[in-house]
This record gives sequence, C-alpha cells and structure tokens, in this order.
Amino acid sequence: MGILLHRFHRKSKTRFTQVVSRSPIITIEGRVHRRDVPYLLPKDIQETHRLDFQHFGLKLLLCGNYKAPLEPAKTHYILDVGSGTGRWMAEMAQEFPQAQIYGIDTDAPASHIQFSSQCHFNNNDILKGLPYHENTFHFVHQRLLVGGIPTSQWPFILHELVRVTRPGGWIELLETGNIYHHAGPATAQLRAWWDEGMTIHGFDLSSVPTINRLLTNHGLINVHMEKIQVPLGAWAGRAGELLGIDIFAVFKSLKGVYVNKLGIQPELFDEVVAHLPKEWECHHTTYEFYSTFGQKP
Repeated sequence: MGILLHRFHRKSKTRFTQVVSRSPIITIEGRVHRRDVPYLLPKDIQETHRLDFQHFGLKLLLCGNYKAPLEPAKTHYILDVGSGTGRWMAEMAQEFPQAQIYGIDTDAPASHIQFSSQCHFNNNDILKGLPYHENTFHFVHQRLLVGGIPTSQWPFILHELVRVTRPGGWIELLETGNIYHHAGPATAQLRAWWDEGMTIHGFDLSSVPTINRLLTNHGLINVHMEKIQVPLGAWAGRAGELLGIDIFAVFKSLKGVYVNKLGIQPELFDEVVAHLPKEWECHHTTYEFYSTFGQKP
C-alpha cells in the first residue's frame, strides 16, 4: 500500500458544506443529518442502503435475528428500540406470527419494506423515555445505538428497557466497541479520529466490552455475554463482504464529523478511507461486536 501512519495528519483550516436554517435537517459534506438528536450518522437514502447491508451481514454472522432463549409460544409482545428501517421487525413478524411487534425511532421505517399488520411504529426520541407502560413486552431488542446514545444516558436507557419488560422477559443488546484486530495504518488512523470525534460528542466506546454489567447492575438475571469477531471483507465470505461494505460506509458517512469537528482536510480523509477495502483484504481485519442478553426477574 505504501502508506505510513505519520502521513495522516490534519490541517488547521477546513471546509464543510452546511445548509443554515432552523430546520432539524442539515447537510454536511453532501450527507443529510438530523441536528435535533445526538445521532452521529446520516439520515438519508444512502444510510438506508447501508442498514440493509448491515442487517443481512449480521443475520448471517449471528445465524439469526436474535440470541436470547425466547420461547415463541410465550413471546407475544416484542419491542425494537431504534428500529431504523424496520427490516428486523418485518422479519421477526414472520418468525413470530402470533406476536405484536413494536418499533420506536426518530424516523419513519423504510418505504421499500413490506410490513404486516403485526408491526406498529412510534416516531419518538428514546432519550426522552419509552412511551409504553411498564411490564409490557416479553422481548426488548436494541442494536447498534452506541453512536446515538451519549454515554451519560445509558443508565437511563437501561432503566427504561427494564421498566417496559415483563417479569420473565428478555432484554438483548448488540453493540460495537473500538477494537480492531489485524488493522493496517489506515484503519488505525481512522480509529484514532473516530475515538476523538466520539469523545467530543459525548460517546465513549471503551466501556462497550463490559456492557453486560449494565444489565446486571439493573437487576437482570441469567445475563449472557458474547464477544463476536466481525470480519471485514470478502476474504471471510458473504457475511464478511456485507459487513465490510457496512463499516466502510460508516467511515465514509462520518466525513462531516471528521472535517467539521476535528479539523481534518476533506482530501486527506478521502485518501485514508480509500485504502480500507484493500487493507482489510490484505490483513484479514476483524472488528469486535458485543452481544448480551438478560432476563427480568
């Protein structure tokens, strides 16, 4: 590749494209963002496509849509917190035809996905609490919101997840940390920028590898934790190919954060990101995910 880590430096002056208005929608470096919520990633059609790649890649990697030991005959009410496109909900409705599936997100579900009458959506900000009665759901699912929930808000979110779960019901989380294995120089540089940008916005990924403690600290029992090595690239088959596309798109979509908040030249950012796919194939890079679930007593 011919890249050395010390080449990746920043300049003091930057440029970024921004639409100045009172609208909650803002455009940074060509990507649409919501500025009324602390979500780092864009909210546009490109992000919808990325979430599709992510969903199918994770389903292959996890061998299904969930890890908790659910009993289908006893699982009648399911909640997906941060439901995104709604694809997970649509598939869970097929797996649990007797269940009512609820999803909550700040945006509406994707228009290209077909939903059965079992699926119910609520457009609300979870940081303001869950608009459901306590002891409602048999299964509460939350996936990959570490870039949408500031670190200081996690105890409140867990309290809410536990509150709306029925006794005997399950809560399941899947999150990413900041640990890469077999990383090359471009990946190392982007990780360093990522960590700095997350800190500025109030996010701390270093605590994610112990996310199971949140479940234990909130009184859950039968807590199980699994560290998952996510392969990045076609070298690891179809799952690796899809998840490589996913993480590559994540880095690209964060260009506005790097440029606007960290003072990194757009051209430099593009140069570093462009090296990722070949680097992952060469080094067989993997990225750590953490799956945990627990039961409400």
